[in-house]
Amino acid sequence: MSGFRVDTIYIKAEDVAFRIVDAEAVLVNPREGEVRILNATAARIWELIDGTNTAGYIAQKIAEEYAVDMAEARNDTGAFLLELANRGLIKEKA
Repeated sequence: MSGFRVDTIYIKAEDVAFRIVDAEAVLVNPREGEVRILNATAARIWELIDGTNTAGYIAQKIAEEYAVDMAEARNDTGAFLLELANRGLIKEKA
């Protein structure tokens, strides 16, 4: 992934598990043997990655729901999407 583009749609890797455990969001990447605890914002971004929402829409929802300005929401959302893509947890929808 080259960077944040508002029109990009992402899909989740099929083998990644997401669960809420004891009020914490947990991502499990079996390929890497990795477990990651997500904060509320990261968990919401993960939920919004559904194969239909664009990155711009996800950033907009984060800005609205967490009362942050759009530039901050785009920066933070883009950084998290890039991290997920670099770890193979999501990919751009073809």
